[in-house]
Amino acid sequence: MTEEIEVKESSSRKLRSKQISDEKEQIRNRVWEDDENGEVEVYAADPTPEIDDDTPKRVAAYARVSTLSTEQTSSIEYQTRYYTEKIENEPNWTFSGIYSDEGKSGTSMKHRAEFMRLMQDCYNGNIDLIICASVSRFARNVSECLEQVETLKTHDPQHPVGVYFETENIYTLDSNSDQAFDMHAMLADWESATKSRRMLLSYDQRIMMKHYPVSDLLGYRHTKDGKLVIDEDEAKTVRYIFLARLLGQSFTEIANVLIDKERTTLTGSTDWTGGKVADITKNERRWGDLEARKTIVISYKKKKSVKNTYEKDGTIHHHRNGAMVHNHHEGIVTPQIAKVTHMVDVNSDGISDLYVIPDGVLKGFVSSTPGGTGLDADIYMEACKSAYTDGEIDAIKQCMDVRGDRTSAVEIPRGSLFINSSTPTLTMNRRRLQFNKKLLERFGDYVMVEVLYHPILQMLAIRTCNSDNPNAVCLRNEVGEVKTDIAAQGLCGAIFERMDWINSFSFKFKGVYRERNGFEIMFFYLDDPLVVPDKASKGKRGYIPYRNAELNNEEDNIVRPDFGIPIHMRYKRDQLLTSISGEDIGKQGRFVKNTNLGDIPSREEIVKELEELLMSM
Repeated sequence: MTEEIEVKESSSRKLRSKQISDEKEQIRNRVWEDDENGEVEVYAADPTPEIDDDTPKRVAAYARVSTLSTEQTSSIEYQTRYYTEKIENEPNWTFSGIYSDEGKSGTSMKHRAEFMRLMQDCYNGNIDLIICASVSRFARNVSECLEQVETLKTHDPQHPVGVYFETENIYTLDSNSDQAFDMHAMLADWESATKSRRMLLSYDQRIMMKHYPVSDLLGYRHTKDGKLVIDEDEAKTVRYIFLARLLGQSFTEIANVLIDKERTTLTGSTDWTGGKVADITKNERRWGDLEARKTIVISYKKKKSVKNTYEKDGTIHHHRNGAMVHNHHEGIVTPQIAKVTHMVDVNSDGISDLYVIPDGVLKGFVSSTPGGTGLDADIYMEACKSAYTDGEIDAIKQCMDVRGDRTSAVEIPRGSLFINSSTPTLTMNRRRLQFNKKLLERFGDYVMVEVLYHPILQMLAIRTCNSDNPNAVCLRNEVGEVKTDIAAQGLCGAIFERMDWINSFSFKFKGVYRERNGFEIMFFYLDDPLVVPDKASKGKRGYIPYRNAELNNEEDNIVRPDFGIPIHMRYKRDQLLTSISGEDIGKQGRFVKNTNLGDIPSREEIVKELEELLMSM
């Protein structure tokens, strides 16, 4: 049985071998035989394009230099002149322009405006030939270089656009140049990558040797030995920006002043924007520090840069070696001024000076700019205590301790229970003070008021003042209309912190008005609020907690409110209201250093210096 199978397989192989042999013979015969069927017409292909053939061509040149140095400027001018004359001297060429990018890297075409315009003109059918000095001038990114050349060849098959690279003697429409072009494109890309790595290594070496690269910036000029020297005239612009920001001026408002004064940027432009002003305040060199390698290029092809320092899993990391050098050079402003400038947010009135009334009935009341920066519960308490002896503070606290033992205290109803439509009221949320119509009517035609706060007595007061008061608040807007509220995030934040109020709530207070000899003042008791719950609390039944401590009370979830205020507290306040005089209401405060802000000028000093800077600009 096995022998029979083997015989069949051998016979099959012989048959297949003969078939293959016959097919090969047929192919050989067909190659040598002419096709006798019909008339034959052979089409001849166009000749291979050559750079110096006699075909009319509209020719443009592309030139690029990677820096804006004077040497590079002369280079691009030489190229422009050379290619203009070369194209015009060729009898079959028509000059279609010179496209040149100055100060642009060849690793990406995105930021090369002239290159992009050249490509578009080619796609529109306006150019037949591009001349370029070398492949590396055209593009250093091998993929982009190859892609653009192929697109120029294939965008319109009936009108392919060629590129001639003089240095390499490559004409891209000549298929014989394809391999040479591919090789030179890769070499250009390799050169770019090598240059990128060389620059990274150079930067690493400089940081290791503490020779940090420096360059000119607004307010500074750099020397050959790596020093930054203040440019006195430009420094006026920089200092004005920082100080104006301390007074709460917005970046856009500052930019408008600089435009009016025709102050120039580093490049000589007077076109200031809020963004440009903000950038000035962010650069650490303006206050004397120097950070080497703040950003790093992670892809030279994509021109992708990222911050060198980043946080991951709660740990600070760095892509490459970097350095922060403190006190590297003389600052235009102090580090403390810079720090406080960064504390001023978009809604702030700038820094806030503190004044405490040192004696009289209003002793211990603290004046501030309500919407100022650098205010908190501790700083108000510190300023308040500076007007008292330790014994006086203890006596006041004992009298005003609203959290003490109430078992034997006699209480009287809260004033907030008697608020109606004819009552002057002040409503406070976490960021603003709001006045009702009756309160504003009490102050009549007064435009300026001053807000006072006593953190121990837990009282707020609003009194009339003159415009020269450093903490004056205007009750009218730019067109003279009466304001119904004022920004007060600094003051309100401190009070909310002190009173332990829930941030999302609002609180309304009854005003107690006094007028003495033309001086007017209105008092509000912060421990006697009408609580305005947030939206989440509306509709709930029963008592609604409004202090954070009440929300965290795990021992007793049923919080019982106080019915009223201890009578000895009311006596203390009534005594203040009864004995107050016009002299007391008008008494000015004594300046107290805001320790939260450190060693910086007062608002009054800043205003004076800004006026001097404006005069000298």
